Amino acid sequence: MSVARAHDSALAPVGASVRTAGDQRPVAAPLIRLVSRLTTAVSEQGLFAGGNFVLNVTMAATLPAVEYGAFVLAFTIFMIVAGLHNAVILEPATVLRTTLYDTQPARYCRAQLILHAAVMAILGGALAVVGVALFASGAAQSIGRTLLAAGVASPVILLYWLGRRFVYVRQRPTTALAGGIVYFVTLTTVTLAARASGRLSAPAGFVILAIAGATATIFLLTRAGVFGPRDAGTERLSLRELAIERWAYGRWLIGAVCIESAIVPGLTLATTLLLGLGAVGVLRAMQVFALPAGHIVAAVSALALPSLSRDFQRGRLGSLRTKTNRVIATVVACAVLSEVALALLHTPLERLAYGQKFAEYAFLIPIVGAATLLDGTSATYTMLLSAVQRPRLHLASVALTVPVTLIAALVCMSLWGITGAAITLVLTSATSLAIRRRLAAQWLQG
Repeated sequence: MSVARAHDSALAPVGASVRTAGDQRPVAAPLIRLVSRLTTAVSEQGLFAGGNFVLNVTMAATLPAVEYGAFVLAFTIFMIVAGLHNAVILEPATVLRTTLYDTQPARYCRAQLILHAAVMAILGGALAVVGVALFASGAAQSIGRTLLAAGVASPVILLYWLGRRFVYVRQRPTTALAGGIVYFVTLTTVTLAARASGRLSAPAGFVILAIAGATATIFLLTRAGVFGPRDAGTERLSLRELAIERWAYGRWLIGAVCIESAIVPGLTLATTLLLGLGAVGVLRAMQVFALPAGHIVAAVSALALPSLSRDFQRGRLGSLRTKTNRVIATVVACAVLSEVALALLHTPLERLAYGQKFAEYAFLIPIVGAATLLDGTSATYTMLLSAVQRPRLHLASVALTVPVTLIAALVCMSLWGITGAAITLVLTSATSLAIRRRLAAQWLQG
């Protein structure tokens, strides 16, 4: 985290040992601002996670396990699309040409919205085509309908993610928080209304996410000035140049996403083939309890990454190292506390959320929760690799993790079934953390 250093009081003259309130204010103000920004960012991410938590818990508790499993499988495939979108849109928006957010914010944001529309016309269209093909084949109509809904909804869902990124890079977490409130209220209201009317289903889950995303996006883009008057800046923005820059940066991340498809999506598909859609739904239902902690890590990263990127671009490697180490220490402490809570409270949590529908699987909550928390810790090292513009190292880390996932999935699921699938998640996450920590080590040492 970015904490401005206080002036060393030991350097003050002897006669100045008694300080007035006015003298102390410059020392305390940066820390107060940091705590305020961090609290706001965590609250916003909590609202984002909370809305998704309400949707997942409501669907898991209401729908048959097989239908909820179809939603989880479709959402896993949607996350591949989200990963590709992150590679060429979201992450470049955070680390490339960041000074344009200060000089030409409206123009730069509008240019990126055009690129977003072009990319999602391809990615969302491909997802919808796969859904139509599966539905028409008659072999997997439930999954086909859900993928079709995901393809139609994905441009709007990911547009909200882009709007959130805009306001964080422009250092406006308060605006993001207001958008998070709009998102949470809309998503929760529509989810509960769909359940009450009996219209909640796997495809409806993506429609609900799109409705909430669209409502919050309009608010965020308006507050970010995207629809305002043109900027006074004279620097010309070429969409072709921006697209080339994003491809040059994002191609390594695209490779990582393609290889990652053999990890989480591949593991989900393997679980479906070996254990059935019901097992996929059970694992997801048990994992949602750790997701809020993962989203908090995302909030910290969203707040820290723009600052780390600026430090790297300006050659302030000492500041970069100090901030990153503080982020890592904070995330590790939170992960340990969260895992202890899951281990102690897994039975009452299952009873509270699902009314003992998954009572026989409650012991999986701390296991799959550990995987999610390890992923959150690993994300801090990924954040550092992004800040120093080393996407190829992220690609290397993913490639090195794949063999562990494949071998562990084959062995563990064959021996222990659904418990083996949970253990595979933990082994995959632990391996990823160890590799990314090693690759990022050179920027963490003085």
